[in-house]
Amino acid sequence: MRRGWLGVRAAAASTPRESFFLSCMCCVLRYRCSVTRRRSITNSDCGNATLASLAGCHPGPSIFHSSLLMARRGAGVDLLSPLAKLGHSRDLAEDIKASRKRSNKEIIASFEKIRTFDEIHYRKTDRPWELVPKYSKKRVSDLCGLLTTEDRMEIEQTIDKMQSLCEVDMYVVLVPTVGYTTPKAFANSIMFDWGIGEPAGNGLLLLIAQHEATVHLVASPAIEEYFDTHFLEPAVREIFQPLVQEGKPSYATVQLVYAIARQAQEMRPLWQRGLLAMSTRNKVRFAVKTLSYGVFIVPYLVWGSLIFLLCSVVLVNQMLDTLCPKCNSLMSRVRDDKTMREVMTRGQYLEHVNGCAFYRVWKCPHCEDGNRVVLASRDLHQSNRCLQCMDCHYYTCSLTKEVQKLPTKEEDGIKQLLYTCENCRVGREVLLPLLRPLDMKPEEKWYDFLIDRSQTHKKTDIKL
Repeated sequence: MRRGWLGVRAAAASTPRESFFLSCMCCVLRYRCSVTRRRSITNSDCGNATLASLAGCHPGPSIFHSSLLMARRGAGVDLLSPLAKLGHSRDLAEDIKASRKRSNKEIIASFEKIRTFDEIHYRKTDRPWELVPKYSKKRVSDLCGLLTTEDRMEIEQTIDKMQSLCEVDMYVVLVPTVGYTTPKAFANSIMFDWGIGEPAGNGLLLLIAQHEATVHLVASPAIEEYFDTHFLEPAVREIFQPLVQEGKPSYATVQLVYAIARQAQEMRPLWQRGLLAMSTRNKVRFAVKTLSYGVFIVPYLVWGSLIFLLCSVVLVNQMLDTLCPKCNSLMSRVRDDKTMREVMTRGQYLEHVNGCAFYRVWKCPHCEDGNRVVLASRDLHQSNRCLQCMDCHYYTCSLTKEVQKLPTKEEDGIKQLLYTCENCRVGREVLLPLLRPLDMKPEEKWYDFLIDRSQTHKKTDIKL
């Protein structure tokens, strides 16, 4: 194109002004212009061209038409017009094709770059569902640009009819990606943050994630049994997926919304039955779902909460022990033996001294009678010293064992158990019989085994 235009300008500069107009008229009539062949135009050529043009057509209209075409060509002609293709070489056509391919690649690369930026933006955000805007009067949030204007308006009208006829609060969200979270968690987070269907319990959310190629439908607990996977999987497999494979994602979304609307219209009489209202049923099912999630899916949360609650109760009880029961002021810890003997009872003091129990003693510095004795722990391993007395009920009783008479073959022995309380000074004596051994061989002496064993042992000179 540039070569042809330079040839025209060179020819126009080398010829007179009178012959330039005629030569241009000649260019229109011929298939190959002499100007494009880079040949100078003489006066005779121009005259011949003038005679030929005047003989073949009317001079007035042809001259005006030729000047108009020349003016258009000088102003610039579209590369795709038939006039622009006159005199072009194959190299120029190949350059045009290459530029088209290059522009298409640049457009596709820009789309991929925008998509990559969206994915990075969603994955860098800790709460990617907060990037989805909630419009005040719109029920469709298309962040991918998949929906056309007509289909978007049709979905809005369908949702409005569902709200009036079926009493269902529905939203449709299309996102390029859900980030590092799962589509289920992404959809549940939007459902919870937006408060869809609250407090009536009639909410529906349709989420379509482009990068993950997933469709997720979330319903309120009161109606979730009618929009579970048994409904969604056939709808996606038979309605949504074939249209997407044909290259109609916008129309596929419209048909999927229609399928959800038909399901809501058919199942509306079923979920309105029951003794409980939908709002009450929604709250009860949400509580049961939360409890089952904590117990069966993430049990460490429940056990962690119980352990934290137990530790909190213990700490609060210990803090309450430090308050004075009379003036409610903080008491100080008592550690000296003299003050502990004054504050504690004799039985408590004996238990503490003997190591049978451990007490925490608190005394109020503001009031004289403000004190508190708290049992922290008790040692039950000392079976002969820290026994509970049957009279004073303190663990200050000790046990003494003594064998008064050994058993023989003819009569039983006697064992004495003496319980003595250090606090109340009361003693109890218990006599237990030691049964004589049974004589399995009455003809033998009972000490014969000692004689036999002494004969088998060797004598030594070691003196002990």
